Amino acid sequence: MREVSTLTGAWTAAHPYNPIMLSTPHRIDLCALGSTVGLITDSALLCDALKTRLGSFLIDGSNAIRSATLRETLIEARFDPAPPRVSVGEEILELVPDNAIEQAVGIVFRALLDGVKDFLVLHAAALERKGRALLVAGPSGSGKTTLTLALIERGFRLLSDDFAPLERSSGRIHPFLKAAGIRPGAAADLAAATGSLPERSSNPSDGAIGAPRRLDPTQLDPKRLATQPCQIAAIVLIGDERVAATADAPYAFSLLCAGTTNPVRESLEGLPGLELIEARGAELIFMIDPKRVRAKRLDDLLDELAPLLLEYGVVASLEHDTSRTPRLEPLVVSETLFLLGREIQNRRPGGQLLASVGGDPTRLLAELGQALQTVHCVRLIPGEARASAALIARQLAP
Repeated sequence: MREVSTLTGAWTAAHPYNPIMLSTPHRIDLCALGSTVGLITDSALLCDALKTRLGSFLIDGSNAIRSATLRETLIEARFDPAPPRVSVGEEILELVPDNAIEQAVGIVFRALLDGVKDFLVLHAAALERKGRALLVAGPSGSGKTTLTLALIERGFRLLSDDFAPLERSSGRIHPFLKAAGIRPGAAADLAAATGSLPERSSNPSDGAIGAPRRLDPTQLDPKRLATQPCQIAAIVLIGDERVAATADAPYAFSLLCAGTTNPVRESLEGLPGLELIEARGAELIFMIDPKRVRAKRLDDLLDELAPLLLEYGVVASLEHDTSRTPRLEPLVVSETLFLLGREIQNRRPGGQLLASVGGDPTRLLAELGQALQTVHCVRLIPGEARASAALIARQLAP
């Protein structure tokens, strides 16, 4: 991280603010999967949060020259004077003061993913054993991190906890070490057992009551980390035994807003096939009935709302029943494709990935389907995490 005193050149042209910040600004650069983001901000707390969450992607002197030739997205985050706001190109987002740091981190990470075009970034954990990858996918809140830690305990090595980059040209999964949130309970116990949970967070915003601790993969024993890309051997999709794994089954869908939720809520409420079931802070959760709203219509709505959203995706509806005996059910590729295809994290409208296929998301699904042709796909009805991990290790481990 380096300090600068003023905004000049491209920064001033891209961001219509007075070129002098009231507080001494800081500059942070990040690079991941061929995408580069440069951030200037007057918030030391935001800098600390980015180092905690995205520290593996920070550019320092050793890789600054390599990244200099890449396309860079420029972002400005200002907290002084109020209200806090972030600008990306011509897009200016006013942040909710009580959640401003979290929203700003989300915007920076979103911009980083928007610049990725050579990978399909899947919402899945990735682990390696004997040179082959195992993906653990499932909606937010389904227990991916807990199961991942239980698998690490059984000898698997971590490629990624939450975002699995699938290289489009080779079909290989690449390492992607991003810190993930861990709440008290089974995940925290397993994280402590594997030595990956710090005693206290280095980010002040993590000290709030109920806030998650941070799983820092860089704190794992190096022997527990996989460093080389590898082909996929199997995919486990964490599922709910009450919900059919079909393309027309209703599912819960979360939209995390960049600022107030009102514009997004007004645009979606009352539309056939979409029912608002929960609103919490900057997040809206809708139940989507695919029989009543077509995928193309949903894509168009998300396209229109893209400037107002930080992220979106399927969320869990299953209950965590640790007394249940876990079991695996076979899935055909088409079922896996429908469930996993919803979770391509860099397919946002305006991003480089979608632009590379002429704006047609069905071409991305076709690519994903091709990559899954020879992959063993199953649905996990989970029980206690260690029992689920033992079952997977017996039946699916490379």
